[in-house]
Amino acid sequence: MNNYSCVKCADNCLECGTNEGANCFKCERPYLLQDGECVKECSKPGFFANRAKTRCINKTEFPTLGPVCTLLAILLILMVIIVKKCLGKKETVITSSIIAFLGIVETLAVCFQIFITNEYK
Repeated sequence: MNNYSCVKCADNCLECGTNEGANCFKCERPYLLQDGECVKECSKPGFFANRAKTRCINKTEFPTLGPVCTLLAILLILMVIIVKKCLGKKETVITSSIIAFLGIVETLAVCFQIFITNEYK
Protein backbone atom coordinates (compact mmCIF):
# COMPACT_ATOMS: atom_id res chain seq x y z
CA MET A 1 0.00 0.00 0.00
CA ASN A 2 1.34 3.45 -0.95
CA ASN A 3 1.50 6.23 1.62
CA TYR A 4 0.81 9.36 -0.39
CA SER A 5 0.22 12.69 1.27
CA CYS A 6 -0.44 16.21 0.08
CA VAL A 7 2.48 18.62 0.00
CA LYS A 8 1.98 22.09 1.48
CA CYS A 9 3.50 24.67 -0.81
CA ALA A 10 5.61 27.53 0.52
CA ASP A 11 4.15 31.00 0.89
CA ASN A 12 3.23 32.64 -2.43
CA CYS A 13 3.64 29.33 -4.31
CA LEU A 14 0.67 28.00 -6.32
CA GLU A 15 2.14 24.69 -7.49
CA CYS A 16 4.96 22.70 -5.91
CA GLY A 17 6.53 19.25 -5.78
CA THR A 18 8.20 17.29 -3.00
CA ASN A 19 8.87 18.28 0.59
CA GLU A 20 12.60 18.62 -0.04
CA GLY A 21 14.30 21.92 -0.79
CA ALA A 22 13.03 24.63 -3.14
CA ASN A 23 10.21 22.93 -4.98
CA CYS A 24 7.89 25.57 -6.40
CA PHE A 25 6.78 25.35 -10.04
CA LYS A 26 4.42 28.35 -10.21
CA CYS A 27 4.20 31.48 -8.06
CA GLU A 28 1.37 33.84 -7.20
CA ARG A 29 1.57 37.19 -8.91
CA PRO A 30 3.54 39.48 -8.52
CA TYR A 31 6.14 36.97 -7.31
CA LEU A 32 8.72 35.52 -9.71
CA LEU A 33 9.93 31.93 -9.84
CA GLN A 34 13.69 31.66 -9.33
CA ASP A 35 15.39 28.33 -8.64
CA GLY A 36 12.21 26.77 -7.23
CA GLU A 37 11.39 29.69 -4.93
CA CYS A 38 9.05 32.67 -5.19
CA VAL A 39 10.87 36.01 -4.99
CA LYS A 40 9.81 39.66 -5.29
CA GLU A 41 12.61 40.44 -7.76
CA CYS A 42 15.39 38.52 -9.45
CA SER A 43 18.41 38.45 -7.17
CA LYS A 44 21.01 36.59 -9.23
CA PRO A 45 23.38 38.63 -11.41
CA GLY A 46 22.44 38.44 -15.11
CA PHE A 47 18.83 37.41 -14.43
CA PHE A 48 15.65 39.42 -15.08
CA ALA A 49 11.89 38.81 -15.21
CA ASN A 50 10.49 37.26 -18.39
CA ARG A 51 7.85 39.10 -20.43
CA ALA A 52 4.98 37.44 -18.60
CA LYS A 53 6.53 38.52 -15.27
CA THR A 54 6.29 34.96 -13.92
CA ARG A 55 9.92 33.81 -13.64
CA CYS A 56 13.53 34.93 -13.64
CA ILE A 57 15.52 34.05 -16.74
CA ASN A 58 19.19 34.37 -17.62
CA LYS A 59 19.54 37.23 -20.11
CA THR A 60 22.98 35.97 -21.14
CA GLU A 61 21.78 32.48 -22.05
CA PHE A 62 21.54 33.11 -25.80
CA PRO A 63 23.65 36.19 -26.49
CA THR A 64 25.12 34.90 -29.76
CA LEU A 65 21.93 34.36 -31.79
CA GLY A 66 22.24 37.59 -33.79
CA PRO A 67 25.96 37.32 -34.63
CA VAL A 68 25.67 33.62 -35.48
CA CYS A 69 22.82 34.26 -37.93
CA THR A 70 24.73 37.18 -39.45
CA LEU A 71 27.85 35.05 -39.98
CA LEU A 72 25.76 32.25 -41.45
CA ALA A 73 24.12 34.68 -43.87
CA ILE A 74 27.52 36.09 -44.92
CA LEU A 75 28.86 32.57 -45.50
CA LEU A 76 25.84 31.69 -47.61
CA ILE A 77 26.21 34.84 -49.70
CA LEU A 78 29.90 34.13 -50.28
CA MET A 79 29.09 30.54 -51.20
CA VAL A 80 26.56 31.67 -53.82
CA ILE A 81 29.04 34.18 -55.29
CA ILE A 82 31.85 31.60 -55.41
CA VAL A 83 29.62 28.99 -57.03
CA LYS A 84 28.50 31.56 -59.61
CA LYS A 85 32.10 32.51 -60.42
CA CYS A 86 33.36 28.91 -60.57
CA LEU A 87 30.52 27.45 -62.59
CA GLY A 88 29.94 30.46 -64.73
CA LYS A 89 26.39 29.39 -65.49
CA LYS A 90 24.20 32.18 -66.75
CA GLU A 91 21.08 30.46 -65.40
CA THR A 92 22.19 31.11 -61.81
CA VAL A 93 20.84 34.41 -60.62
CA ILE A 94 22.88 35.63 -57.66
CA THR A 95 20.30 38.03 -56.28
CA SER A 96 17.44 35.53 -56.09
CA SER A 97 19.76 32.85 -54.65
CA ILE A 98 20.99 35.22 -51.94
CA ILE A 99 17.42 36.21 -51.06
CA ALA A 100 16.41 32.54 -50.83
CA PHE A 101 19.34 31.69 -48.54
CA LEU A 102 18.72 34.72 -46.34
CA GLY A 103 15.06 33.72 -46.10
CA ILE A 104 16.08 30.30 -44.79
CA VAL A 105 18.45 31.83 -42.21
CA GLU A 106 15.87 34.34 -41.03
CA THR A 107 13.15 31.67 -40.79
CA LEU A 108 15.39 29.52 -38.61
CA ALA A 109 16.25 32.51 -36.41
CA VAL A 110 12.56 33.40 -35.97
CA CYS A 111 11.64 29.79 -35.14
CA PHE A 112 14.43 29.65 -32.58
CA GLN A 113 13.29 32.94 -31.03
CA ILE A 114 9.67 31.69 -30.83
CA PHE A 115 10.89 28.53 -29.09
CA ILE A 116 12.93 30.54 -26.56
CA THR A 117 10.08 32.97 -25.92
CA ASN A 118 7.60 30.15 -25.30
CA GLU A 119 10.09 28.32 -23.12
CA TYR A 120 10.21 31.18 -20.62
CA LYS A 121 6.55 32.20 -20.40
